[in-house]
Amino acid sequence: MKSWKGFLNILNWELKNIFIANIVIDILFLIFGIFAYINPVMTQKSVAIVLGIYFLLFGLFNVYEFVMRNNFNLLVLGLLDIGIGIFAFFCPLKIVKMLTILLGIYLISGAVFIFFDALCLKKHKYDGWLIVLVISVILLIFGVFNVINPLAASVDMVEIVSIFVILTSILEVTYHLMMFGKYKELKKLFKD
Repeated sequence: MKSWKGFLNILNWELKNIFIANIVIDILFLIFGIFAYINPVMTQKSVAIVLGIYFLLFGLFNVYEFVMRNNFNLLVLGLLDIGIGIFAFFCPLKIVKMLTILLGIYLISGAVFIFFDALCLKKHKYDGWLIVLVISVILLIFGVFNVINPLAASVDMVEIVSIFVILTSILEVTYHLMMFGKYKELKKLFKD
């Protein structure tokens, strides 16, 4: 029961304090994905710099969450994101070559954390756990595909990565909205 209460406390804090920020970041990532897909001839360097900015911001946000919640997983993700962002600024052409693999690793790590959320929800027979599980599996599949099948052509890579970015953003927004929609039900569990 202790792990369930810990999960609920984290979720309660997140929904009260950072729900909007999560949605905004996911929507910005979605807009970037659409823009990159529409303009696949963007230079490789521009793609790396824009992604570097995204990863730096998202990493700083995760480190901030770690400081506020003392959640080690967020520190790991935050430092990984910041490292990718800094690398993108100093080696933009190399980052483009590694982009597909790095995005795959990022998706896999995110999928693992969402998977554990789903298991926690299932353990306590909470409806909605299956949607969270499906989201984690889809993110995992996208991640594994990116890691084992990196694309060589930069235009093709930008288009494929853009599709993954768009789908990932939609899945993340869906996850956050679903959890927010269940907020009142989850809040009742705090009183028990």
